[in-house]
Amino acid sequence: MFKNRPAKKLTDFLNNAISGLSDLTRTDELPLFMRLMDMMHDGVMVVDLNEVVVYVNNRLCEITGYTHNELVGNVAADVLLKEEAAPTMRKKVKERSQRISENYEIKVRRKDGREIWLRISGSPILDVDNKVVGSIGLHTDITEKKEYEQRLKSTLSEKALLLKETHHRVKNNLQVISSLMSLQIKTINTREDAIEAFVTCQKRIYAMSVIHDIVYDFGDSGMINFTMYGAKLISHLCRALGTKEQNILVDTNLAVNRMNVDDALTCGLLINELLTNSVEHAFDGNGGSVVLSITREKKKIKFSFSDDGKGLPDNFDPNFGDSLGLSLIQSFADRLDGQLDINGRDGASFQIVFPKKEEQQTA
Repeated sequence: MFKNRPAKKLTDFLNNAISGLSDLTRTDELPLFMRLMDMMHDGVMVVDLNEVVVYVNNRLCEITGYTHNELVGNVAADVLLKEEAAPTMRKKVKERSQRISENYEIKVRRKDGREIWLRISGSPILDVDNKVVGSIGLHTDITEKKEYEQRLKSTLSEKALLLKETHHRVKNNLQVISSLMSLQIKTINTREDAIEAFVTCQKRIYAMSVIHDIVYDFGDSGMINFTMYGAKLISHLCRALGTKEQNILVDTNLAVNRMNVDDALTCGLLINELLTNSVEHAFDGNGGSVVLSITREKKKIKFSFSDDGKGLPDNFDPNFGDSLGLSLIQSFADRLDGQLDINGRDGASFQIVFPKKEEQQTA
């Protein structure tokens, strides 16, 4: 490594200072000045007016990974900084010649190539004639602090995004609830109809509320663990509908782990609607079975639901049905940008194939 010759005036000045201090020692060990510097927790560097390193303590060597001989006699910026960062240090050294002291933070490159952050407190060195002969800097390793700050910024950014998406989702959910209740109102003619409508709305709202618990556990504000969400929702519905007591077997295959939150919510409402209608209307008290499958096929998701109940009427036409449940199922399929296929033979089956979205869409 090419070395520069430190300015003689600063070298003489430091040697005189060290010699004067060393007279106070009672041993032949290192001069007191150097021993004091090496006891410091911070790194110490002294440079002359040409930015050439005149002195470094042991702590600075530990921080940077360089030895004394690799630093002393060389321009500090050439050794420790990337080319684009060198002007910053040169500017600071120049300010020392103007008797300016200050603190600043800068990223430096260790000998092993790893980049670290240092806080440097720099001050000019004045000789006995009160003239600036160089500068001294205390170097504190603040890498951990910087990394913590970056993690904190990332966390705050994620929280801000999560809050934005939560507002968006709550607004959408309230709109969905309002729409569902408006449709349900049209079916109310008696007190019993009103009670049934409230119970139905309660189930739908639960299907929407479960997703908020799961999305935070998953740690990704735009995606959700649908396997976990679907299993929890189906378990709740089976208990509420009494499938075990009615001897109705519900077989599930939820093979999509990651799903866009809005699509997951829509699938949850589909599950609620289809399973409720099937348990309440498809069987004649003799039990039966329901099969629900949600799988991924390349860039699409396939939602399949079927039961072995009494099926759909022979004259059933999905394009002209006036059933609220069927209208909702078609509406949910449209929200998924999916194609709905219905088969009423040997029970009832519903299939929706829709595109898999990787990110949550927010307005």
